[in-house]
Parts: sequence; C-alpha cells; structure tokens
Amino acid sequence: MALEDGVSLLNRLRMEGKNSKADVVLGLDNNLLEAAAQSKLFAKSNVPTDALRVPGGWNNDTFVPFDYGYFAFVYDKNKLKNPPKSLKELVESDQKWRVIYEDPRTSTPGLGLLLWMQKVYGDKSPQAWEKLAAKTVTVTKGWSEAYGLFLKGGKRSGAELYHLSGLSHHRREKR
Repeated sequence: MALEDGVSLLNRLRMEGKNSKADVVLGLDNNLLEAAAQSKLFAKSNVPTDALRVPGGWNNDTFVPFDYGYFAFVYDKNKLKNPPKSLKELVESDQKWRVIYEDPRTSTPGLGLLLWMQKVYGDKSPQAWEKLAAKTVTVTKGWSEAYGLFLKGGKRSGAELYHLSGLSHHRREKR
C-alpha cells in the first residue's frame, strides 16, 4: 500500500494495530523511530547492521536504514535569482521569499523542518517560526500537495521544502 509519507504510514499502522497485514514497512525515517518502537508493532529485524555506512553510525536491532538524505528547499530559478544559502538566511533575511512546507503532524518533511528549526535555533525557535510564518504561502498536509502547489506557481511561492530524495524526483521529471 502506498501512503503520502512516513507519518501517514505510521498513523495507519497504529490504527490497524495487530490486525495489520504488513510484513515489511518501508518509509519511516529516523525522526519517527521512537514513536514506531513505542507502538510495539515492530519485531527485531535480525539484520546485521555492523557493515552499514550511515552518517553518525547505526545501532538499532529493530529498524534497518534503507536510504538516507538531507532536507532542503527546492526553488524555481526563474523566480528566485538569488536563493538563500542556509535555513538561517531564509528565516532571517528581509527578502520577500515565499515558501510552502508541510505540517509536521502529518508529514515527514514537515517533521524534518520542525526538528531542523529546533536544531538551528534551540530556545529561540518560536521567534524563528514567527519570522518564517511571514514568508509562508501555505502549510500543506503532505509532500504531494506541497509539490503540486510549487509546480503550479503556488500562490507566488518560489520555494518548497523537500527531502533531497524528492530533488531527484524533481530532476527526473525535468521540471
């Protein structure tokens, strides 16, 4: 079964509980692993992880990394001639940049942004969110909706939050 992203997938598994027909779950990211483990729906994988090459290493006997990537904002180079080079520049600049991003309650990239903001700003995250809110076109439920709005010119959006695996999708689609 295909769902919007990891948050939707985990929510579906929680609703199904022990009645889930899934044998393998592919699509949870590291930000969801604690919640997934707390669900008690996952068995130990018995997959040796000592040969894995993952930044920061890996030590988990239940979950096995399938791939990894980084978060970034994709932008339209025709609309944004001088894009921000960092999250801090995006948030703190007086530029009239407009962004679309996903809700952290329903989307893995949205949760990634929430944690990214927390990592960069720490205790000053609420103030950073206020600054970002002034540049926010909309917050979508998930990845597909945000990307669709971005491609349509989404209410003058010049950038959209993306996991870099999504960037390869964007390039493959030649957009």
